[in-house]
Amino acid sequence: MTNGDDDSDGGLRDSLNSLNARLDEIFRVDPTNTDDQRSQMMLLLKAVHDFLRPHRPALDPVALSLFELAAALDDLNDGVAAPLMQAASRKNRRGSAKGKPRDPNTLWLDRAAVCVAFRALRSAGKTRDEAARLIAKNHKWTRTIVGKRAMGDPTQAIKNWDHQLSSGLAPVAAASAAYQRGVELLKAAQEAGMSPPAMEQWAENMLKVRSRTRTGNFLEPRS
Repeated sequence: MTNGDDDSDGGLRDSLNSLNARLDEIFRVDPTNTDDQRSQMMLLLKAVHDFLRPHRPALDPVALSLFELAAALDDLNDGVAAPLMQAASRKNRRGSAKGKPRDPNTLWLDRAAVCVAFRALRSAGKTRDEAARLIAKNHKWTRTIVGKRAMGDPTQAIKNWDHQLSSGLAPVAAASAAYQRGVELLKAAQEAGMSPPAMEQWAENMLKVRSRTRTGNFLEPRS
């Protein structure tokens, strides 16, 4: 390897270290409301933009798109919705019946997290009813993701979401993909010999993390 390669690798390492430090600072405090959450996402996008900028061509559309998305999120906190943030017209809506708006991606990602935990409890030996009741009892925040059309006890809703996600009927592709990835990780954990108590703790940790971040990587719960 030449000295030039060493310098390039060293510069990339420095950039990654700087990015990691910024990300740790951005996510040091959990957001307490939607404005804070948007601001956190805005700072995340700007951090990734600043990391990419020295390594991409001038006026690169990738870096510019990240910056524009961050600016659009910032506008929302000032009550201004850029065209990018405006909902599609009724006739152009996807994944909804008769043009009615479907539940948001973020809501379905929360539901996917709950259903991966549900599957973990099932793998630990709980029945469908036991697993759903345990989640609903110990994690009250799940009531907030049931949706306007079925507010109340999420026990039945959890079983319904799992059916939709496992059958490919969920209207949000990102949630289906996250759910399938979670199921694959559970299968790998089982094959590696994870015990039922450890599986239950895995589910509990995951839901605790999700309740704090609601936008984090629920497939890698912290202990």
